[in-house]
Amino acid sequence: MRILIVNTLYEPHILGGAERSVRILVNYLKNRGLVPIVATTYEKDYTDIIDGTKIYYIKTPNIYWPYYSKQKSPLLKPIWHTIDSFNPIAPRRIEEIIKTERIDILHTNNISGFSSAIWTLDIPKIHTIRDLYLMCIRSTMFKGNRECKKQCPECKLLSIPKKFMSQRVNAVTGISKYILDKHLSNGYFRGAKIKETIYNPIEKISGATRPDAPPIRFGYVGSLMPHKGIELLLQTFINLKHRDAILLIFGKSPNPDYEQTLRKKYEGERIRFMGFRKPEEIYPQIHVLVVPSLWNEPFGRVIPEAYSFGVPVIGSRRGGIPEIIIHGETGFIFDTPSELQERLEFFIENPHEMIRMGDNALEFAKRFLPENTIEKFIAIYEEIRR
Repeated sequence: MRILIVNTLYEPHILGGAERSVRILVNYLKNRGLVPIVATTYEKDYTDIIDGTKIYYIKTPNIYWPYYSKQKSPLLKPIWHTIDSFNPIAPRRIEEIIKTERIDILHTNNISGFSSAIWTLDIPKIHTIRDLYLMCIRSTMFKGNRECKKQCPECKLLSIPKKFMSQRVNAVTGISKYILDKHLSNGYFRGAKIKETIYNPIEKISGATRPDAPPIRFGYVGSLMPHKGIELLLQTFINLKHRDAILLIFGKSPNPDYEQTLRKKYEGERIRFMGFRKPEEIYPQIHVLVVPSLWNEPFGRVIPEAYSFGVPVIGSRRGGIPEIIIHGETGFIFDTPSELQERLEFFIENPHEMIRMGDNALEFAKRFLPENTIEKFIAIYEEIRR
């Protein structure tokens, strides 16, 4: 079976969890004997072979590729999003690939840059919902440091073609029950015969590698952006009554000025900004991961990633996060800043609980292995191909 995997970004342009999850999907399908081929956006057209998989980099059929380091004029963004709402030019290149590569199944993921017009193609289609792009031009439904309770007029207007075209998809999966239900309850994918939650996969179980020596080390892993709750965590941490804990911040900000502001205000002996690191360099350094998201995080792949190293997690009650934390067993859920402070202090005062919950997390991580997640995609491919 030949599968065309479409995602806005792919190696070497991996920015976050979606791109890493798609890469794991591609590699697993190849190992199972299927033939995955990838189509992704870029600033120019070219093809490459990565780990034996053919990658088509397609020049974004819009006024620019959004992932330049150079900032674009705010005046151009509304034009870009209007074109991207339904871009009739976008499917042409994908259609060529489908014919050339004799594709059996089209599996779309993040489609920003390709637009919902890609679903006009006459081929069995499965879509995986990885963010809120179909409902929000920012893909977050978060604006002005607060969650959007409903679509703003701009997003509602630009989402009309996306909702309409979603009815042409044969199967839809969400990376959490939250993100799937959010779209289904708003009228998306009514024509899909299969509607299923399939959590993002992790590559492997690395085993417990937590640091032995005190003091306790909490960790934050992800982009340094306001909607990720980084300031909530930093402010809560400096207010702890216990002064012998350390907070390690892993990640960078797409806005260097914002990151510099955080460093200037918070960096010190107890709070250390570590920059971008690989998972195997992060989790052996921390005892507990904190995921303080203010927006409705669709999944939060750093959670099962931490589990795979035997690291328990404190996470906010947002989006899909509560679905993958067993409260009191693999970590804690919190609702308010005071609850976050209580959870942090609990681990400081009860270090043996880190070991117990870490062992539970290690066992729970098995649910996110490819054989327990991606196998579900293969079953769907076979079903919609019939």
